[in-house]
Amino acid sequence: MRRIALAMIARLLASRLASLLPERMTKRVVERAVMVAMTRDALGDLPDSLHLLLCGAGSPLADIRRSGPCVAIQAGRHLYVFDAGTNGARNLTRFGVNIGRVEAVFLTHVHSDHIDGLGELGILRWVNSGAEHPLPVHGPPVVSEVTDGFNRAYAGDIGYRVAHHGPDFTPASGGGLDPVPFPLPREGESQTIIETDDGVRVRAFWSRTNPLPRPWAIESIIATARS
Repeated sequence: MRRIALAMIARLLASRLASLLPERMTKRVVERAVMVAMTRDALGDLPDSLHLLLCGAGSPLADIRRSGPCVAIQAGRHLYVFDAGTNGARNLTRFGVNIGRVEAVFLTHVHSDHIDGLGELGILRWVNSGAEHPLPVHGPPVVSEVTDGFNRAYAGDIGYRVAHHGPDFTPASGGGLDPVPFPLPREGESQTIIETDDGVRVRAFWSRTNPLPRPWAIESIIATARS
């Protein structure tokens, strides 16, 4: 009870202080706080190498101690996210990662627990960076159906955010997800999905999970390496 009472008193004092400050000063304080939150990056000072951050390691079964599958990899100055399970995007912000730096998402497969946080990841990346292009989402051919569903579900919200924040802050062209399907490699082989000018290469290879109803559902695990 004492903690609750102290918290209520603190809120009342903060509210009172805000009412006493000039509106212009209050606006500057708020803008500065927002800018600090949006530009902080716990990964910014890491050496040029491969760095892996688990932003989720759960399963389809609900567990308040574990978030859905999500792995962030920083390769040099590039930041990628592999799978987007529940709370993955929020965990990245909790860890101090600038989510606006995410360049692309790679889906290993489309089980529900690997994609159910994809919409939120796309929104948070957009509003934290002012991106002018949708978030690229690489995956097996079915990825186009996945992103189409999320884009339709979030279309209204994207419109609301443009109207609320303004097109200079959240350009309408940057909202949503952009599917980048890749053909499945033959079993026993790997395939390069992307390769950057500074030597970051992302490759896909097969990994069986039985039983599976359709060939395209076979998991395509993604790996990153610097050449």
